[in-house]
Amino acid sequence: MIRVELGKEVRSVNKASKWRWSIASVAGESLSGLARDPLLDACRALKRMGVKPHVSAGLYRRGRVDAEGRPVPDMTCMVGDGAMLTVKENEKKGPRLAKWAPHPMGMVRLTGGQQGEKMK
Repeated sequence: MIRVELGKEVRSVNKASKWRWSIASVAGESLSGLARDPLLDACRALKRMGVKPHVSAGLYRRGRVDAEGRPVPDMTCMVGDGAMLTVKENEKKGPRLAKWAPHPMGMVRLTGGQQGEKMK
C-alpha cells in the first residue's frame, strides 16, 4: 500500500479548507500536494506517474495507530478508483463522492505575460 501522509490544514476565509499531503517515495520520487480531498488528489498524481490502477493507497494521520501501535490509515482506495473521484458538497446535501473532472482553468496556460490561451 502506498502511504499518503496527511499534513497540515490550510484554512481559507471564503473557501473550504485544504490539506497538505505527501508521499515519501514512489519509484524514487516524492510527491506532495494541497487539496480538499487529499487521498483522491494523491491518487490522480500517482496515476499520472504511471502507478497501476489496482495498487492501493491509504491516507495516514500522524499518531493514529491500532491496539498494537501500528499505523492505520483513515481511509484507503485503489489508485485507479480514487483518481476518478472527488468529494462534492452543497448546502442541501452533505459530502458525497462524485465523478472527477479536471478544472477548466487547468487547460489554460499563460504565455508571455498575456491572457491565457487554450492549449492545443
